[in-house]
Amino acid sequence: MNKNKKNSRRQFLKLGAGSAAGAVIFLNSNPAKGNTSVDYVKTDHILHPNSAACLVDITKCIGCRQCELGCRISHDHKIPEVNTDNIAEKRRPDSKQNTVVNNFKIDNSDNFVKIQCMHCLKPACESACIVGALTKRADGPVVYDADKCIGCRYCMVACPYEIPAYEYHNSLTPEVVKCDFCTSLSSDDKKESGPAGPSCAKVCPTGALLFGNRETIIKIARGRIEADKDRYFPHVYGEFEAGGTSWIYLGPADFSNFNLPPFEKVPSSQLTEAIQHGIFKFGAAPVAFYGALAALMHFKKRNNDNKETGKEKSIKDGDKKIEDSSDV
Repeated sequence: MNKNKKNSRRQFLKLGAGSAAGAVIFLNSNPAKGNTSVDYVKTDHILHPNSAACLVDITKCIGCRQCELGCRISHDHKIPEVNTDNIAEKRRPDSKQNTVVNNFKIDNSDNFVKIQCMHCLKPACESACIVGALTKRADGPVVYDADKCIGCRYCMVACPYEIPAYEYHNSLTPEVVKCDFCTSLSSDDKKESGPAGPSCAKVCPTGALLFGNRETIIKIARGRIEADKDRYFPHVYGEFEAGGTSWIYLGPADFSNFNLPPFEKVPSSQLTEAIQHGIFKFGAAPVAFYGALAALMHFKKRNNDNKETGKEKSIKDGDKKIEDSSDV
């Protein structure tokens, strides 16, 4: 297991109960209040003018799935066969692929829709994470730090788009997996310059994906609607949904037809924060909860260490027996 990950989890076990107690005192004395989505969007644009976004124009997508291929190759994911004969099959991003394209038929017309992490302006996953493993960067992406993650998977429950996946097949070092806007591929990771752009947008052959500054992307989307009202449904999806997202959609029909939920403008994170604040008001409850969680992780880790030690001892004993038998 990664040494930094071991140290990070050990520190969490040592400090978890104390941190929880401190959080109880702080939250009871000064409860946080969530912003409205409109206020947050305005603040985000003022404070972070380089915040990035990507436009998905459903009317331009031909379903070639080159974006899927480019994503898998750039992230060293195994490239599975895609059943093109059953393109109507609805898929979701998982631990082995960060993005998928699905087909939705409307009036016998094919509409191909790309799905990935929406990189919300005020992410519920970030709000729900108790150790800060998920953070919203000033330049747009919501990024994941595996060294901080304790595997609680609260982010999966909190995400309104049901995007984060978990490496259940990885028994030793499982991680949460989702689109990271390809920030992990950038050698120049300076937040003030913004991300270089996702691989999927770079390989799109039809211009269905357009990466750039979020304010500019929204202006372009509105301009397309105004210029061709027969082509586009008069709504820019992601401008305000769930508090606003960094993936913006244009389409030929109401977005509920494409499994894009009609969320209110209020950020989903306000719900998770309200629940957490309510829990913290009980004082001893969160301390006991985090203490129990820390103890469980501690004993599980100790058992795993003992098993590994036992395996090493068995291997050494086996090698010694082979050596002894060869001497006879």
